[in-house]
Amino acid sequence: MSGVANPGPDFLKGIAQAFGITRREAFQRAGMIEPEPPTDTPTIREMNQEFAYLTTEEQELWLGMLKTYVAERKRGYTVSPQGNSV
Repeated sequence: MSGVANPGPDFLKGIAQAFGITRREAFQRAGMIEPEPPTDTPTIREMNQEFAYLTTEEQELWLGMLKTYVAERKRGYTVSPQGNSV
């Protein structure tokens, strides 16, 4: 064993308090939880504007495809522009 231990929740709570950061940020920086993705970027705003022009059915279709794509990315798969899994 290397003698290196991962920090536990109590330790990270103390670090958060000592450095004046949120507990969530401490856990994210320690790699214990994933960072939250940005929710207000120019690309997201543009997507929302375009999405508004679709029918409810079209929105549901595209949202389903997006959720599938994101789930695959989280599993470590990527899709090339040609549609091939990498």
